[in-house]
Amino acid sequence: LVMYDTSGEIPFQMQLIEKYLGLIAYSRSMILMIDPLGIPTLNKKCESIKNRERKEDSVIDLKLELENLIQFLNRRNGHEGHNKPLNMNLAVAVTKCDEFQTQLNTELLTALGQVHVRGQSRPNLKVLDKISHLFQKWLQNVEDGKDSVIHPFMSTAKSFFKNVGYFPISSLGIQPKKRMKKVREHVSSSGAFTPGQALDNNDYENKQYSNKGSEFKEVEREVWTYDGEVDPKYLDYPILWLYSKK
Repeated sequence: LVMYDTSGEIPFQMQLIEKYLGLIAYSRSMILMIDPLGIPTLNKKCESIKNRERKEDSVIDLKLELENLIQFLNRRNGHEGHNKPLNMNLAVAVTKCDEFQTQLNTELLTALGQVHVRGQSRPNLKVLDKISHLFQKWLQNVEDGKDSVIHPFMSTAKSFFKNVGYFPISSLGIQPKKRMKKVREHVSSSGAFTPGQALDNNDYENKQYSNKGSEFKEVEREVWTYDGEVDPKYLDYPILWLYSKK
């Protein structure tokens, strides 16, 4: 299993793709994780960040990045200058689905809950194709055709990969909420403030700071909090789908 974070290596430069993605050429399957904040239409659907500043320079050209990857894999396979379909499966995982989970249709939400059934030791792999189809359709309907990012990406993926699946995933499973809460902030001797953790976090103690003149100041401000336990959602679905396609 090779994990590669495109945000730090500027993947649209071919020499960096060759440097960091070499081992992918020996793979039979690949999971491509997409941050919805980099796709304008999905960015607008992310509920907890509606009031945050949106950065236009963070928009991802999904089609271009995928084409560069396809070109690289073809070069490794001896097809210089001519891209051919790849004998690989691609699972596309859209992260942070807790941000827009409430906007998914009922049929998709029902299917997402049918993979792991209580009392059954083995996951229901057959429902994964249904999830992929429904989520792909949802993604296509998100865009209105103008300045489309998702549609060209899907068309390219379908043309060059043996099987393509689409899955919403979340490491949280719940949406963060913004509310007023008392927090403790550190004040250095120079008067600079360092945001602290919530007062009910016992790990945050004065002894962490030994600088002369350091102190804490209690303030009440809006912070992002989570209600209930953190419950990762659907993280294994892309892997299970690829396993079903082996």
